[in-house]
Amino acid sequence: MTTATEPVLSGDTYDAIENWSPAQLADWQFERIRDVVASAAGNGFYAGHWQDSGVDPRGLRDWDDFHRLPLTSKQTL
Repeated sequence: MTTATEPVLSGDTYDAIENWSPAQLADWQFERIRDVVASAAGNGFYAGHWQDSGVDPRGLRDWDDFHRLPLTSKQTL
């Protein structure tokens, strides 16, 4: 998982991404969103919100799992 002070991409990575297949790009994007979800899961609100909905963010295996995460609205905040 990356941190706020750690760069996510270098210039070389940007150059490489331009040549990735759609499947490679989707895999990379999913890894990044898993990092974001893992970080949010450390926040008491999101951990509780997801637990109340019966979703374990640590079990994200694919985009279908990601889409099962409940949305957060103004009312839930």
